[in-house]
Amino acid sequence: MGIIKKVTLTTLGLGTGVLGYLGASTSIVSPIPEDDPLWRSKSYTKYNSHRNPSTQDVCIKRIPLTKIKPELLEREGDLALEFCRGVWAGLGYRFQRAYLARKYHGPATASQLWTVNQLARSAYEPGTQLTDHFEVVEKTPSEVVVRCGDSPRNPNPRDSDGLFSIGAAVDRERGEAVLKLTSCLFISNNKVEGIQGPMPGWMEMLHRWYARLWMETGSWRKQGLNSQASGVLCGRTQQNSGIPENTSTQCDTDSLNCQCLPQPTAQVSFLTSPILNMPSISGHNLLIIGGSAGIGAAVAKLAAADGVNVAIASSNPDRIEKTIKAIKDALPMKAINISGFVCDVSHNDAEDRLEKLLTDVTAALGDKPIKGLAILAGWATALTGFARSLAVEIAPIRVNLVSPGSTDTDHHGPPEVRIPKMAAVAKASLLGKVGTAEDVAEAYIYLMKDSNCTGSTVSTEGGSLLQ
Repeated sequence: MGIIKKVTLTTLGLGTGVLGYLGASTSIVSPIPEDDPLWRSKSYTKYNSHRNPSTQDVCIKRIPLTKIKPELLEREGDLALEFCRGVWAGLGYRFQRAYLARKYHGPATASQLWTVNQLARSAYEPGTQLTDHFEVVEKTPSEVVVRCGDSPRNPNPRDSDGLFSIGAAVDRERGEAVLKLTSCLFISNNKVEGIQGPMPGWMEMLHRWYARLWMETGSWRKQGLNSQASGVLCGRTQQNSGIPENTSTQCDTDSLNCQCLPQPTAQVSFLTSPILNMPSISGHNLLIIGGSAGIGAAVAKLAAADGVNVAIASSNPDRIEKTIKAIKDALPMKAINISGFVCDVSHNDAEDRLEKLLTDVTAALGDKPIKGLAILAGWATALTGFARSLAVEIAPIRVNLVSPGSTDTDHHGPPEVRIPKMAAVAKASLLGKVGTAEDVAEAYIYLMKDSNCTGSTVSTEGGSLLQ
């Protein structure tokens, strides 16, 4: 299965990096062009009979045909279908799928698509219903159109409605595959005056970044790109969850009771530290995506010292090996368990573990804006709100943020470049110094240990926000 020949995850270190990558690798067109087939489709005529204003955009990604699996270019329709499968079975939809499954899966919705394998194998014929939130209403060789906004069990006009088109075409002249995600969201149960769509500006911005995420992770099934992913740390707090050494994680994707989905009856046992009244994380399992350098490597070292079973995922096998050796050499008296693997997310099982704790990295730009970085400041603020909302929606999974200031790592360049730069940054710090990767890593360890912490942001920026 899959469209991409081979895909590997690489490190970006900070959340700003992954947003920069998504912004560079995808483009957004808004409004939808007048000649777009959506405007002439039967579905648009049927569901937006009042011709109400809409929140609308097209997310586009171009991929060289040399990176597309050749068999998907042999028959018309295969490319679009496999991209559609990638969107719904991909990593970008995993959290929403898990949330909807916990809330709506039951006897009344058992015939719908819920598991990763179902989503990865469906033919997406009209009438197919997904996770009690989407229904396929049209299918052509170049696109699959789904209705969204409410349960497909409600066929009537709605106060939240819309169409979402997943399409793929081949541009032979440029030698590229063109992937498109088209969104048109509207109110359909009454006439709306004016030209403003139903989403406020901030929500529209988040929607577009979400579309970019779906595009990127959906395209992993088709291409051979070295796709970059954020420095997300996922730490399972359940004992004996087992991340196999030197391999991708495994999961029973055919079952809704698999470890991918949070179970409301899950029991978590903690050992109380004799020194600090904090739960021990010894024996727990931690997967670090992007853990072979910088902050990720520092977290791996501290976690290993605490007895955590650490797995580092990166695209660079040499750097993984060096990092593991350095950690073992630094902890010669510890019986540590640390492994690393090159993560190939073209396989479903590499993505399938929803961990009990999700910790992301955000920047402090939202609290102290810097001239010329307005877009990043807006993103940082939006990420904080998104994390807090996600903590509410997918509880008891805990979602927290780490907000570092400038951190002295090799990402800033060689010593002759890094040292003068860090000296200038230190002057803006209340403490007169620049944080280290080890300083930031302590914040992660704290969030992993504090089982009562969710929806929170831990700042570690030397007081630079106070000046």
